[in-house]
Amino acid sequence: MTSYFDSLRAASFRGVMFDVSTRTLKGGRRIVQHSYPQRDAVGSEDMGREARTFTVKAFLVGAGWMLRRDALIKAFEQGGPGDYIDPWGRKQRVVLTSYSLEENMGQGGHCTFDLSFVEAAEQHRHTVLTDTAGVSTSTATTASTAILSDFYALFDTSKANALVQDAQATLFGLCDTINGLSAASGVIAGINSLKASVYGLLVAPADLASAVLDLIGTLGNSVDIADRYRTLGRLAGFQAQSVGSASVGWVAPATSSQIAAARQNAATGTTTNTSVSEAVAVNRAALTTLVQDTVLIEQAKCSAAMTFESYDDAVAIRDALISGLETRMSTADDEVYRAFDSLRTAIVADIAARGLYLERLTTLTLPTSLPALALAWRLYGDATRDEELIARNSRLICHPGFVPGGVPLKVLNHA
Repeated sequence: MTSYFDSLRAASFRGVMFDVSTRTLKGGRRIVQHSYPQRDAVGSEDMGREARTFTVKAFLVGAGWMLRRDALIKAFEQGGPGDYIDPWGRKQRVVLTSYSLEENMGQGGHCTFDLSFVEAAEQHRHTVLTDTAGVSTSTATTASTAILSDFYALFDTSKANALVQDAQATLFGLCDTINGLSAASGVIAGINSLKASVYGLLVAPADLASAVLDLIGTLGNSVDIADRYRTLGRLAGFQAQSVGSASVGWVAPATSSQIAAARQNAATGTTTNTSVSEAVAVNRAALTTLVQDTVLIEQAKCSAAMTFESYDDAVAIRDALISGLETRMSTADDEVYRAFDSLRTAIVADIAARGLYLERLTTLTLPTSLPALALAWRLYGDATRDEELIARNSRLICHPGFVPGGVPLKVLNHA
C-alpha cells in the first residue's frame, strides 16, 4: 500500500527544486457590498473569482544547499510567470510577488524562504485595427492636389481671345452636363456660381480647377452613397472636345506629345510658339482629364463610405476603380502617377479589410416559380428581404409574385 509520503513529489519553481514545510492557498470571490441609506438590507455584487495566492514556507538542506539557494534566488528574480510545482500535486503558472530568505548562524547547513505567489493572468493579445476607409479617404484627398498641379501646368488662356471663348464654352458645357445629372439645390448653386465668375476663373487656372472640383463634389445624393457613386460614374465619359466653342471650328484632339511638351514648358518656364488650335486642344484635354480624375477621386471616397451587402459587391467596386486608376496612370505625369498608385493601394487594402467577413454571392435555381416573399422567408427566415432579392435579380424578376424557376438567381450564400 502506498503511503501518504510516497505520493508527495519534489517542489520546484522554474525547474529549481526545494523542500516545502507548509503551503497556504487563498482564494475566493470578488464581492462588492452595497449599502443604502435608510435601509437595513444590504446588497452584494459578484465581480468574479479572486486571483489565487500561494504562501509557501520552503527550505534547503543538505549538501550543496548554497548552490541551490543561489539558483533559486536567480529563478525568483527572473521576470515573467513561471511554473510552480508543490509536493501535493498542484502545478500552477504563477508570478512571484515577494520572497524572504533566512539563514541562521546557530543552525548551519540550511536556509528557509517565505514565498508569495499569485496565479498568472491569461495573456490577452490586443488587436490593432487600421482605419482603412479613413486612409483611403485621406489618400484620395491628397490625390486632388496632384491633379490640380497637372491642370495648372497644362491649361492656358493667355495666348489668344479664342482660347478664352473656347474655355468658356467648354465650362458652360460641363455645367450643362452636370445639370442634366442632378437638379439638387447645391448643384444648381454651384453651377450658377461658376458661370457668374467664369471670366475671373479663366485667368487663374488654380482657382478654376478648385471650382470644378467643388462643383463635382456636390454631385449626387450625399445620403445614398451608392447612388452618388453611380451618378458620378455617368460624368466619367465627359469630353471637352464635344462641348467646345463652335467659333473655333473643328480641332483635332491633343496628342500625347503635345501634352508632354506643354508639361515640359510649364516645368521649365519656357514659352513656345504654338498654334491656337493646338493650345485649344491641350486646354480641352486638360479640362477633360481634370473632370475624369475628379470623378475617380470622388468615387474612391464613396467606396470608403459605402456599406457593402456582399463581398462580391465590394470587389466589383474595387475592380472598377482600379481599372480607371490604372488607365489614367498609363498617361499621367510622375506626380499624378504616384498619387493614384497610392490611392490604388489604399482602395485594395480597404476592400480587403472590410470585405473579409462579408457574405459571398451564390446562385440558386428554383424548380418552379415562387413569390418573392416566400423565397425570402425560405432563404433568410425574413420575408421583408424580398426587395433585396428583387433588386439583385431585377433583370429576371418581372413581378414580385413570380420569381421564375429554372434560371440561376443571385442570393447571399448564408442562406
